Amino acid sequence: MTYKTNKKNINIDIETNDSKATIEFDNPELKIGNNEIVIKVIAEEGNIKEYKLIVIREETLSNVIIKKFILGSSEVKFKNNKASIDKLANESSFEYSYELSNVKANLLLYVNDKEVTKLDNIKDKDIIKLVVIDEDDNKNIYEIEVNEMSKIESAIINFIAYTIVAITLLSPIIIIVCIKKKKKDN
Repeated sequence: MTYKTNKKNINIDIETNDSKATIEFDNPELKIGNNEIVIKVIAEEGNIKEYKLIVIREETLSNVIIKKFILGSSEVKFKNNKASIDKLANESSFEYSYELSNVKANLLLYVNDKEVTKLDNIKDKDIIKLVVIDEDDNKNIYEIEVNEMSKIESAIINFIAYTIVAITLLSPIIIIVCIKKKKKDN
């Protein structure tokens, strides 16, 4: 007997021809591929007949998706489960957060096919792989390619960012000085 599924657990309900017969079998979590389940039917007199059930667990794509993935301060926009990001020349670590379409699913991180828990030591041309795993261990895989900006582009962006921060921090002082000067002139 064979049965196909994409679930890691199945319910097996067996009825015997003789109500006095008993049934024994293990119902393990199914691995991808063929799983053999031996069903023993034990007659009242003790005679045993074995049946083999082959359960074929097919690997299927999970329907759980990444609803939102924030890398650093930007949301990554995926197209066909792929995206690319630009990083500054001096940037090597990223904080991240995410939201999945099913709270029971998990997310695993890989950098260049090595499983990681943090996004540290990220370099140019690294591939960040996000693997969403649902309750039945089905996967949905996303990839982010990292592109490093040139040192000049990075320096310009850093200069602009530091200038904005400096203006933001100094603006209350400038306003106070202007108000005092205006009062003094009046």
